[in-house]
Amino acid sequence: MSRRDGAGGRGRARDEARTAPGTQRRQAAGVHRFRVAGRRFLLDVGTGALFGLSLAAWRAAGRLLAGAEAGRGGAGGGQGGRCGGPGGVGGSPLPRAGGGPARGAAAELHWLIREGLILSPQPQPPKGAAPRPGLRALCLNLAAACNLRCTYCFAQGQFEAPGPKLMPREVAERAIDFLLENSGPDPGVEIDFFGGEPLLNLEVLQAAVSYALRRGREAGKRFRFTVTTNGLLLTPEVGRYLDEAMHNVVLSLDGRPRVHDAHRRLPDGSGSFSRVFPNLRRFVAQRGQRDYWVRGTYTSLNRDFSRDALFLARAGFAHVSLEPVVAAASDPLALRPEHLPRLRAEYDRLARACLSRARAGRPFEFFHFRVDRERGPCLARRAGGCGAGRDYLAVSPEGGLYPCHQFIGRPGFRLGDVYRGLQPGPVRDYFAAVTIYSKPACSQCWGRFYCGGGCHANAHLLTGDLSTPDPLGCRLFLARLERALYLAAEVPRGRGVRRVAAGGAAGGALGGSSVDGGGAVGSSADGGGAVGGPTPGVPRPRGEEGAG
Repeated sequence: MSRRDGAGGRGRARDEARTAPGTQRRQAAGVHRFRVAGRRFLLDVGTGALFGLSLAAWRAAGRLLAGAEAGRGGAGGGQGGRCGGPGGVGGSPLPRAGGGPARGAAAELHWLIREGLILSPQPQPPKGAAPRPGLRALCLNLAAACNLRCTYCFAQGQFEAPGPKLMPREVAERAIDFLLENSGPDPGVEIDFFGGEPLLNLEVLQAAVSYALRRGREAGKRFRFTVTTNGLLLTPEVGRYLDEAMHNVVLSLDGRPRVHDAHRRLPDGSGSFSRVFPNLRRFVAQRGQRDYWVRGTYTSLNRDFSRDALFLARAGFAHVSLEPVVAAASDPLALRPEHLPRLRAEYDRLARACLSRARAGRPFEFFHFRVDRERGPCLARRAGGCGAGRDYLAVSPEGGLYPCHQFIGRPGFRLGDVYRGLQPGPVRDYFAAVTIYSKPACSQCWGRFYCGGGCHANAHLLTGDLSTPDPLGCRLFLARLERALYLAAEVPRGRGVRRVAAGGAAGGALGGSSVDGGGAVGSSADGGGAVGGPTPGVPRPRGEEGAG
C-alpha cells in the first residue's frame, strides 16, 4: 500500500514534464519513437503495431515525423493521424532521402504509411464511457485494521477512524447479493479480499467464499477470488485453504531484508521480514503454477529497486510487482522528478535481467513489463480505464460503497451502501462518464491505450483533481511501457513477431513479414526487426493488477 498524506503532493502536478532519453520531444500524433538497450522502435499508437528500426530507418523516421509535425503546425491534430495521400502526411510532403540504406528506409516508411500501418487513422473517441453489462467485481475491505504499521500505508487513516474495524458476516453476504443483483448477464464475477490485513477476519473470509459459491451456483455465476495479505498470519493451515480457494494471491514483500524492515514494521517498531519471508516461501512452494504475485513498494530510500526485484527472483518468487510509492511531495519517502534518470536506469537493468533469465529458461515475470499484444478489450473499454466506480466497487466494513479501496474513508466519495444500493450524485456521474478523452493530459499521450488514464485515487491525492494524473506517475508508467514493449520484441510469445532484412524496395521483404500489422524497417543487421502488431484500429491492452 502507499501513503495517504492529503493534498501535499499537488505541487508535483505543476512540474514541467521532461522527455525521457531516447524519446522525441515532439512527435506526430499517433506514433512514438523510442530506444531501449540499444534497440530502436516505432510504435503506431492507434493500431499498436510495433516496428524495430535500423539506424537509417530511425533517422528517416525522425525526418518524417518532423515533417508531419510541421504539416500540422505542431499541434498534433490534422486528420486524426490520417495519411494525407500517397505523397504526404496531413498535407506535408514525405522526406526525401539520399541513396543507400537511407533511401531504402525512407521507401519502406512510405509503404508503411500507404498501407495504414503507421500514422494510421486514430480511433475516434467513444460516445460516453464503455458499455458495461453490469457490476463485475467487488473489493471487500474485511479489516480496517492491521498487524503491521507500514510507513507508506494509504489506509492508515481507516485504522484510526471511528466505526467497525472488522466486516461482519452479514455485511459480506449482503455485498455478495448486491454483486449478483447488479452483475447483469456477465457469467463471471470477482471478489477481492483486502484490508488492512484481511486474514485478521479469516472466519468471515471463509464464510464469504462459501456463501458466494452457493449463491453463484443458484444464479448461474462463476466467482473468482483474490486475497492480498502481508503474510504474518499465513500459517501452513491458512496457506492450504488459500491455495485451494483463491484464484490469485497477492503477497506483500518489499525485497531485501533491510528495505522491507525499514517500512513494513510490527507494532513494536521492529521489522517483519524474518517472520514473513518463510511464510511466503512456503506458500509459493505449494502454490505451484497457480496465480500469485509478490507485491512490494519502492521509495526514495531504495531507488536501486531492481536489486530488490532480483533478490525476490533469486529467492524463488517468479511473479513480482514493485510499485513506486504514492506519497505527498513533502514526504521524505516521495519520489521526485530528479530521481527519474536513476529510476529509468533501474527499469533498464530489470528489463535486461528479465530477458537474460527468459533466454536461460528461468523466466521471471515483472508485473509492469506485462503487455498483451495479441488480444484485449475494445476501444471503448480501453478508453474507460480501470472501471473503478463503474464495474468495480469497494465495500467498507460497515457496508459503504466506494469507487475503489483507496477511496474508502475519503470525504465525498461514498456512493451508497450494499443495502440501499448506489445513490445518484456528481461523483457517481463522473466515474460513469470518464474516459481518456475527457482528461486533457491523456487524450494525446502515446501510452493512453495501455494506461487507460491512470489511477483516479492517485490523481485525487497528488493533484487534487480526479481528471489530472500525477505527472511523475505518468512518466514512470511510460518508462515501464517502453521497456515492456522492448521485451515483447525480444521475447516473442506466439504469432506476429518476425525478423527480416529489408528488401531495399518499398514493400519488399517487409510486405511479406507483416503477420498482423508489424514489420521490420531497415536492415536487421543494425537493429531492425519485426514486432507484430494488432489489426489496424484496434488498440492493445495493458496488464491489470490482480487485487484492486
